[in-house]
Amino acid sequence: MSRERLFELDFVRAAAALAVVLIHSAESATGHSGFLRLGNEVLRLAVPAFFFLSGAVVWARPGGGRSRRRYAAILVPYVAWSALYAVLRVQRWGGGELPRDFGAFAVLGREILTGRVWYHLYFVPVLVALYLLAPLARVLAARRAWLPLALSAGLAGAWGVLPLPHALPADVARLLTDVVRYAPFAAAGMWYARARAVALPRIVAAAPALLGIGVAVRLLQVTAILPEWPALRLVSVAAGLAVVAGLLGVGRSFAGSPSSAAIGTVARHSYIVYLAHPAALALLHRFVLVNGSAASWTDTWMVGVKFAYAIAAALFVAVLVERGRQRRTA
Repeated sequence: MSRERLFELDFVRAAAALAVVLIHSAESATGHSGFLRLGNEVLRLAVPAFFFLSGAVVWARPGGGRSRRRYAAILVPYVAWSALYAVLRVQRWGGGELPRDFGAFAVLGREILTGRVWYHLYFVPVLVALYLLAPLARVLAARRAWLPLALSAGLAGAWGVLPLPHALPADVARLLTDVVRYAPFAAAGMWYARARAVALPRIVAAAPALLGIGVAVRLLQVTAILPEWPALRLVSVAAGLAVVAGLLGVGRSFAGSPSSAAIGTVARHSYIVYLAHPAALALLHRFVLVNGSAASWTDTWMVGVKFAYAIAAALFVAVLVERGRQRRTA
């Protein structure tokens, strides 16, 4: 796969970012609507798309996991936003309470390393860990193109019954479990990047079926018709991959459409949108509480308000960050 931006990847990136914001906007209202709760669970299938994209962009490129600029682009905003979320926690704006003494610094440092300062930040340490695995993935792929996917899927399927996770500290075990859980998606992204010319036409043709299969499996899991046993973990991986593949096919059909510019904008700013949107939701929540409308926060109709506000505020922050970077490099 060449280095130019591919629109189907931008579409998946934008769709995943919007899905995450909608998930967090709807969480406080899921108790009011069974349909909303089911929709929220189905949207979670888009989350692994971020790791698929990392595989397609980083694992598939020589030196992709060793770029200092790439690590800086990920880690500098992460540390800055972690500091902001730590302040919000100290002020009891959400995310769990931090102790107000010197010991809080040790707690904070550990939580930054493991991505637990705020509920969504776990994503970044997992992403960095997968970046570090990129050289190994390329060595395996040089032997057999399917080997990284086969090995990572096998480990993900067996992880729940292995003794290692139970022997580690809880936060380290959570981090490693997330790395193992999402590694198959990075491996699939790597395979897609290398086989795109052959794979994409087939994916486009099968996109509706792939999306339908992935959503159907997730609904069966959510309704407990299909148990989420450790032995069936590969079923979850397959459902997630089906949805990601379906989004790739749908995204290809949007290339050159009137909405492609907006999709590209969201995709370009997706990382800052991901980092910033919970802060926007926390600010909105505080505004609602101060104005005596606490009960409305959990109303179903507020989901759209929270989603639109969080997206607009996060994109505004992303544009400001981009302009500041441009001024520094001018």
